[in-house]
Amino acid sequence: TIVYNCVIDAFARSKTVSKAYRAELLLEKMQEEAKTGNLSIRPDTITYNSVINAAARSRYGDAIVKKEAFLIGLNAFRQVHSLDYCKPSSLTYVSYLKLLHNLVESGDDRDSMAERVVGLSYSMGLANDAVKSQLRKTCSHLTAQRILSSNNEATRER
Repeated sequence: TIVYNCVIDAFARSKTVSKAYRAELLLEKMQEEAKTGNLSIRPDTITYNSVINAAARSRYGDAIVKKEAFLIGLNAFRQVHSLDYCKPSSLTYVSYLKLLHNLVESGDDRDSMAERVVGLSYSMGLANDAVKSQLRKTCSHLTAQRILSSNNEATRER
């Protein structure tokens, strides 16, 4: 798993336009191998975070490449939340917020997605300073303040 994670991370850091697609292909290969019983390369939280990060760094390319990268990141985000053997980390939320910042046009849609993601991070106890900082970069100042204050109030009420 470590070697695959390093390769996916290298794709994320590369200048290639197809980095998200390549990261997804490796993730799929890992999943197929794990299904055949090779658990030594079963994807883990780091793998999914690296795929989301590769997608988030796909700022270059045409609209089709960016949409594909967004969908790859979204799929990895959903998968890490649905697995029994690994769970999201605060980095999962930071990377997903970067994905929104880089690939979703600013406005109500992006703000709404960011609000749902941050709410989820709060509910899982993973809304640390890095998540809050990335939220401030992803949304307008006023929107980020509103999201953070409403989640802080909800946390206090529990």
